[in-house]
Amino acid sequence: MADDPTPDPTPEPDPPQPDPQPSPDPEPDPEPGGDEAARLRAENQRLKREAAQREKERRQAQAEAKKAEDARKAEQGEWRKLAEERAERITELEGQIAERDRRDAERDQRTRVEQAAERLNFRRPKRAYALLVDELGPDKASETLADDQLTDAALKRLARAEPELVDQTRRTGAPMNGGRPGTQADPAKALNQDLARLLGAEVQ
Repeated sequence: MADDPTPDPTPEPDPPQPDPQPSPDPEPDPEPGGDEAARLRAENQRLKREAAQREKERRQAQAEAKKAEDARKAEQGEWRKLAEERAERITELEGQIAERDRRDAERDQRTRVEQAAERLNFRRPKRAYALLVDELGPDKASETLADDQLTDAALKRLARAEPELVDQTRRTGAPMNGGRPGTQADPAKALNQDLARLLGAEVQ
């Protein structure tokens, strides 16, 4: 007896498969050159920030430099002002000293002229100085009156030019009548004698 064919076993059903997960959307393809453009934009922004920072620092440095320059000018101006004031004060003092020396020299010359005029019997010795200055001029008078001999000579010339400045009646130590008592002296001769004695000349 022939073997009965064994029936094929019933195949087991496939196990349940999990639901497929949805696949993510594919990333868009980058635009051609996009990375380079982004890099350039970032670099441009960085350069702008650096430029702005440098400009800010430059302006701050300029402001500080101007402030320092203004302070220096103010200090120099103050010192210059003080120096100018000191120079003006020195000039003023020098002028005062020169004026004082001039007055002292003039007073000394005036005194010596008055004394010489008194010896020469000038009627008004105190006017002699002004008369000599007027005759000689300020510059020449200052030089002449600094020397006693030149002063006497100038006074004698003045007496010869203007005899009325000399007092002829003042006693000179010699008799006005020539030493002869009881006789009247000749006024003209007496005048000539007095002038001759005063001026160091001989009566002709």
